[in-house]
Parts: sequence; structure tokens; C-alpha cells
Amino acid sequence: MRRGETKFRYLNAAQLLKHGLGLAQPSVGQFSLFYLWYYVPSDEATQHGNEVKEFADAIGAELDFRAITYQDLFHSALHDLGAENAAYKCYLQERYSLALRD
Repeated sequence: MRRGETKFRYLNAAQLLKHGLGLAQPSVGQFSLFYLWYYVPSDEATQHGNEVKEFADAIGAELDFRAITYQDLFHSALHDLGAENAAYKCYLQERYSLALRD
């Protein structure tokens, strides 16, 4: 491996860069590159998460790269639903095997 070169095992960084370059056209204007992934507790997922962070740090703000897990997306979208929607939150948690935080 050459100096300054990073190899990713679980993250397809080349594909993300290809999408970012495709969006970085004058006709597109301002954009953000989102990476949404499902976290399954495992050593592989932990390594994948580390690679996502490493990629984000390497890219910086140039591509406005943002990564989030489905679990965090559901949590942020559902945390304001209130007590009247507790049954719906439970349904989603069971249906998608999510550990939604309170």
C-alpha cells in the first residue's frame, strides 16, 4: 500500500466517490452525499462504522458527506411522536428489530 492510501474492507469508498463526482456538476448545484446503512451488532459492523468515520474524515466538507444508520434515522424521526404513539413505536421496533432509544 502506498503512503496516504487507505484500503476499505467493508465500505465501497470508490462507489461513494463516483456518486459524489457525479453530483459535483455545475447543473446540480448544492448537494449532500448521504450514506444510510443498517447496523447489525457484530465485529464486521463495528469495523464498517470505523471505515465510514475514516472516509468522512478524509473527505471533509468537500462532498458534504453524511452517514447515518437506519436505527439513528428512525430514532430521530420518531422521538417527537409522544406518548400517544407508543404503540406505533413498539410496532416499528418489533417489525424492524430496532432498539429505539427513549
